Amino acid sequence: MKKIRIIAAVLTMLCLTVSMTAADQVAVAEPVVRGGDLPKTEVEMLWSMLEAGVSGSYRVITRSALQQMMTEIELANSSQLLEQAATLKSRPGAIKGVKYLLVPTIGRFGSKLVLTLMVLNASTGEIMADRNATETFASLDEIPDRLPDMLQQAGLAAPSRRYGCSALLAPVIKVSAPDYLAESLNIGLESRLIAHGVKLNNLKTIAPILAKNKIGDLSAAEPALFTKVGSLIRADFLVQVTITRFSCTLENLYIPVTRSTVVRRIGNIEGYSRVIAGATGMQTAAVPFRLRLDFSTLTDDTSDWTDGDYGRYLIDQILPSLATETAKKLK
Repeated sequence: MKKIRIIAAVLTMLCLTVSMTAADQVAVAEPVVRGGDLPKTEVEMLWSMLEAGVSGSYRVITRSALQQMMTEIELANSSQLLEQAATLKSRPGAIKGVKYLLVPTIGRFGSKLVLTLMVLNASTGEIMADRNATETFASLDEIPDRLPDMLQQAGLAAPSRRYGCSALLAPVIKVSAPDYLAESLNIGLESRLIAHGVKLNNLKTIAPILAKNKIGDLSAAEPALFTKVGSLIRADFLVQVTITRFSCTLENLYIPVTRSTVVRRIGNIEGYSRVIAGATGMQTAAVPFRLRLDFSTLTDDTSDWTDGDYGRYLIDQILPSLATETAKKLK
């Protein structure tokens, strides 16, 4: 009962520190560090980022107001507040003022960092199971890019800003392929996506921006890195094409009727395009493609074609369907 009275006093005093008309105010408690030591400066920075990240219809009360309230009721830190809140039973009614109390916890689990945002209902003291968020990180460097999504998940942030355009990333080529493949593919896909009404960032500006920020290979990037890329190039969606097969080869074809063998040039291209949300770094769609083309069926005169001509023609043939299906995922 003593703990219940203490936490009730905490929430009551919290509400008295703010205007009675501010129904959507939030108190952000100092992050609780568990399972390992983290530098105090890093914990302080995390606290500041959380305070700055709360948005939408919510406003954050000052630290001094929160600290004064905790001192007066003899609570030394956020950990005590969270432990006592967890034992509080739900009670009817609502306390005007602060709507939610956000208590972050961070610690190590093996080699990973685990960050949890726990949201308490200020009128009942209950931990709201449907308003919490937990993420694991390889390092502290990954946290800033993913905090907005965590706060959205906890219901304390407005949806991420929309830029109104998408961006094509450099293709991932997983097979031996000619040098022209990547450029021909992206330039052709860019023009066709635009024709479908998709707004794209200038393809030529993306590589310099990524290079300036020392972002290289994205073939196996984690969501946090894609989130950073989306922010840097101001794109709602990132499109990344992966090529798993590309060839234009001569094949011997046996014709049973004439009992003869003819040589034909056959082209094969396979792969998929990935659509990645710039705000979260998560993949939202995948569009597979596959084409086998017998060049002997062409009506064009190919007598003077080079290997590059055949390859570029093959790329051109896959682009219409690839662009059409990818564009659908960007709307």
